[in-house]
Amino acid sequence: MEPLKPQPKYQIGDCVSEIQRPEIIGIIEYLFWHFKDQEYKFHISVNGKRKSRRYSDKELLLFLNE
Repeated sequence: MEPLKPQPKYQIGDCVSEIQRPEIIGIIEYLFWHFKDQEYKFHISVNGKRKSRRYSDKELLLFLNE
């Protein structure tokens, strides 16, 4: 039996920014469980274009447009 996975920190449709480059703001397009790293990985789109990079939740912040 496979162990239960934790809830992902972000959901599809959430607006996030990169921690290292806060000017990069995108929408979570896709997420998946990475078995080797034992964590979720996220793909984001910026201005409608999907970035090829995979992000961990430690590399992203929820972006709140005030």
